[in-house]
Amino acid sequence: MNIVPISESAVVCSLPPPASIQQQRQLWAFARQLQSEQDIVEVVLGMNNLTVFTDFFVDFKPLVQRLEQLWAELKVSDFQGRHIEIPVIYGGSEVRIYLM
Repeated sequence: MNIVPISESAVVCSLPPPASIQQQRQLWAFARQLQSEQDIVEVVLGMNNLTVFTDFFVDFKPLVQRLEQLWAELKVSDFQGRHIEIPVIYGGSEVRIYLM
């Protein structure tokens, strides 16, 4: 994992290409784990990467070391994704009802 600071309070953690579903599962599990860390404000997932936003008072060198250690110890076997269905209506007279 490559970890690069992008601002005073954020780092991007990226995996080498090519992107795969296995790597994405690892990132999902990693994001879930990081959300319980006290000094991490937000985690934003991307494809083959994630951005970690921290408190302004976090020293980056220890943060990067901690992220690398957490990544090395990561277990993905217990992570289950979610499947969300969103109903969609295409065309027909019902469309006029929603537009009015």
